[in-house]
Amino acid sequence: MHKINWCWLAILMLIFTTPATSQKLLNKIKRGTENSIQKLGGATKKSKVALDFESQPFLPSLALERLMDQMRLSLDGKFFITNLEIYFLPTKTAKGDEPSYQVYRPSDVLVWIDVVDSAGNTIGTLGYEVNPLMTPKSTMQRVTNTGGFDNDIQLAAGDYNLKLFVGGKHCQTIPFSVLKKNNSDVYAAMKELYFLKGPWDNYAYLNWVENVAHRTHDLVFQYFLTSETTKVQDMATAEAQENCIVQIKLKKDGRIIGASPLTASTNTISKGEQPAVRGTWQKRGGYISKYPAFKGSTRSPYITLEEDLPDGTYEIELWIKQATGKEETK
Repeated sequence: MHKINWCWLAILMLIFTTPATSQKLLNKIKRGTENSIQKLGGATKKSKVALDFESQPFLPSLALERLMDQMRLSLDGKFFITNLEIYFLPTKTAKGDEPSYQVYRPSDVLVWIDVVDSAGNTIGTLGYEVNPLMTPKSTMQRVTNTGGFDNDIQLAAGDYNLKLFVGGKHCQTIPFSVLKKNNSDVYAAMKELYFLKGPWDNYAYLNWVENVAHRTHDLVFQYFLTSETTKVQDMATAEAQENCIVQIKLKKDGRIIGASPLTASTNTISKGEQPAVRGTWQKRGGYISKYPAFKGSTRSPYITLEEDLPDGTYEIELWIKQATGKEETK
């Protein structure tokens, strides 16, 4: 039995049909081609612009802090990332020209992210544009309603990789997982809910904020927080904000020297509320107060780089109580 060459068959049909029918058939072929291209994923896309990766000292890389703060997963498993920061985008093409990372049509996309499952299949692709191009860090904006790229990607429970491509070159891989939880409430608006898991539990950030009044730099501790509750009243509030209870302690050689929150008037280490959203991880945190509390006005009440951190061994203890009642210490 001979196999039918559908491409030649389509051409013959166009030749022996009326103009109106031919146009309908062309539109059908075009839609089928676009759907096929969309399923291929970024790894097979051909960039029309060859980039000079030697124009930067390192390969392009996503800013992990911004990525972890921007990954979104709806409770029914739709995944997307809107705006990101990227370092070391090539500033020249292979011909020596300045590349354009703006997107007017699908073929203009030079930066994209494939979502790949554990079997190596590309589940979907998010396309991005960059304007303006900055050095060393630029902001990426997701392009939507662009052929060959997804607005969001439907995910099931399992392990995945984000793969960053620039000009067709694979530059970075970041793993994450999707967990499914069942709602035991038979009257619940949603019976199955999906949650992100990944690097958020293992990363936190220490930043210094200039205190002009005291001529110091105050310590700010930031971490990532999500809500794990499966309670859903209705679809309108499915991803509503909930509050977790949080406490932070800073220790030096095993002794507490800072805390947040801290009631200065009674020198009491307290517990405070922080908002959390189901289906996403968001950055939370704040200043760490001196402990015992400093009650004067001549010095900063917070831990400072200049005054409070001599050489030694330090540890930050983060205690979280979820809305579900689950407690954990990191």
